[in-house]
Amino acid sequence: MALTQTDRAQHMAQQIIGFARLHNHGVVTNVLVEELMSRDADTEQGKAHPVTVRRIIRQQAVRESVRVIFTRDERYWAIREQLHRKSPAEIDALADSIAGGGDRDPRGWDRELVDAISAYRSNRPTPARLYGCKPVAIRLWRTPAPAIVDKAQAIRAAVDASGLSLGDPVQFPGRVVETDEGREFVPGAYGHLRDVWASDGQIVASVEGPEGERATPLLSDLRPLRWHMRTMNGGTPERIPTLDALREINNAMTDEGRKGVQEMSASGSEARIVYRGARGEVWLRPATAAEIAMEQKPEGERYAEGDRVIVRGTFYRPQEGRTYVLDEYVGTVVNWTGFCFNVRAVEPDEDGTTYGVRPRRVRELRPVPPTVDDVADAPHDLYLNGELRHQGVTAERVRKIVRNLRGKRAVFYQDPADRAIVSQNARYVPQRPTGDPEPATGPAPQVWSEEDRKRARGFAAKWRSETVCAEPPVEAEPTDEALARCFEHTVRPIRAELYPLVRAELAGWDARIAAEDAARPENIPAVSPAPLFTALAAYEAANDIGMAQAPEDMERLARHLLSMGPGAPSPERRALVTAHYALEGAAESLRAAAERRGKPGQLPVVNAARDQADEAIGAAREAILGVQPHAARIRPTDVPASVDTIRAAARAYLSVTGTPEELAAIETGTPTVQVWCSSDKQSGWTVTAHLTAGVSAELDGTPVHIPAHPPILRTFRKRDGRVGADENARKHLGSRLRFNVPVEYVEDSRV
Repeated sequence: MALTQTDRAQHMAQQIIGFARLHNHGVVTNVLVEELMSRDADTEQGKAHPVTVRRIIRQQAVRESVRVIFTRDERYWAIREQLHRKSPAEIDALADSIAGGGDRDPRGWDRELVDAISAYRSNRPTPARLYGCKPVAIRLWRTPAPAIVDKAQAIRAAVDASGLSLGDPVQFPGRVVETDEGREFVPGAYGHLRDVWASDGQIVASVEGPEGERATPLLSDLRPLRWHMRTMNGGTPERIPTLDALREINNAMTDEGRKGVQEMSASGSEARIVYRGARGEVWLRPATAAEIAMEQKPEGERYAEGDRVIVRGTFYRPQEGRTYVLDEYVGTVVNWTGFCFNVRAVEPDEDGTTYGVRPRRVRELRPVPPTVDDVADAPHDLYLNGELRHQGVTAERVRKIVRNLRGKRAVFYQDPADRAIVSQNARYVPQRPTGDPEPATGPAPQVWSEEDRKRARGFAAKWRSETVCAEPPVEAEPTDEALARCFEHTVRPIRAELYPLVRAELAGWDARIAAEDAARPENIPAVSPAPLFTALAAYEAANDIGMAQAPEDMERLARHLLSMGPGAPSPERRALVTAHYALEGAAESLRAAAERRGKPGQLPVVNAARDQADEAIGAAREAILGVQPHAARIRPTDVPASVDTIRAAARAYLSVTGTPEELAAIETGTPTVQVWCSSDKQSGWTVTAHLTAGVSAELDGTPVHIPAHPPILRTFRKRDGRVGADENARKHLGSRLRFNVPVEYVEDSRV
């Protein structure tokens, strides 16, 4: 992909700044620009115009804290700053050394150096610009750059200068990378900062995306992650990364995305999009500081059983291509199904019957806010971000605020501890009457921030990968000394005061499983048949049919659709039944076409049968995705992690194609996670890992691993060429795998 002159210059400028920060104390000179551009003359960025590169470097110098020395005047004052830190004896010795070198000493021909020494030794007063200045490193023409004495120290300095920490959510713009096929443009992305290292004179960062994918941008390209709020059909706002919001806005403006947009208005980073499909109306706006600081729990943890919520449902009418917003009503949360909440209406409708229990997505729900009658009849104190701002706010004023918040359908609540009205970063606390004693309280509990919990959860996973999930497993107590030894080789180890939180996360792994087992009634399986894994098997069967279109494959896919019926809602179940009948009809047509092969007039019959089969397969795919939208590709977060979930997933995944021996082995075997590793045949430095959860058992005396889902592929470069692909996979993936079963790393013996 050809780059423009501006793209070449920007990429070259970033490379020069990164090299200067690491090797030249953050100083960019003409010598450095010419040397690096001469070195990269055969590359794409080396073809950039030097004038454009210098202009971009000057623009970025202020943001990157880089010293630019291009002109003779800039170099003269840089040398003056360097000489200003030296003593008169050192300056005299330098001048004598230059004079003793004669014509062969290149320093004698350096005009800026000679003028700076002459000005220093003269009787002129010292310029004010030299007071408080910091010396810079100036090297002469063709003088090699100084070697890095401590690369680790340089990495730590770069991380400290960026203001980022491992685990922080970050984003980075698009960039040009080297691939086996040539240069490609990689769009911008976001994720969590996981590692930092030095490579080819640059500080490189490792960013883990939301689905586990890895990216390696320059550390200087990283910025703190920005957020937007996304509201669908007037429901509860959802916080999403700004990059996703801007992609949605740009996609709605393109020729391809504009086909599905009915109406759109945008200004800056705010937009209102009315889609023709089931999405309906979408509002996008930048998140406020309070919304960014507010904790956003996973969807399944936002409401508990019995919580009162306000339901704002939607209805999509495909004939009109329009989404209608239904009347709001108050409901009670029944349970979480894995992708939505079941909610039962509280009040009956005009016919005297309730709406019943209906599945509702999280974006259609919001907590029942307090009413004006719930406001305490006393003056209130206003706290903003925990700081007292106003005292004596009247109760009538607070009731008016509550009335306005309810009218705007804003998310706010009343704290039962002190009856305070809480909305984002504002907190209205009722005052206690004079003489009312303070409530008796114990010692203040330790308060952990959400960032501390994220770091502790990640380091707890690293401890488990090196102890419980290691091969062979290692029994060790997570004492302070053991945790310090385990984490000492990380770039930025976790603070010692967070060790209790790490131990709490480790204890929570087994405690959660024990609580689920204790709360489960007798004679009820731990996990119900997983509809997602049934759908994964069905979608995989649809892709395996290929061009052959054998009648047996069509019938097998039809049986997969039947297996999905019990766990599907009523509208989607009808689509499954329709697709099932279409597949059976296509199988009969294919058999009839096969019987007419070699007979006159068989070509139209064969073509019609193939067209009927293609339509049936397409209808089957749509029906599968209608029941489980993620069936096209399994996500890392969908992989079962416990003994019961792996057995249930394996039963569902092999419900159609599994043999009786395999189904019996699922109940008696050992649930494990297998990582099958292989190296590439070219250089041997690229590892491909196939991660699959399943059951290890023996069939006819042969050890096998019965899968519970399609494999997840991960490709990465080896860290250590002295060991095999399995050990490199353990080092690369071990700290990120969080399972309650053993993890086996197996190397492909054929490579």
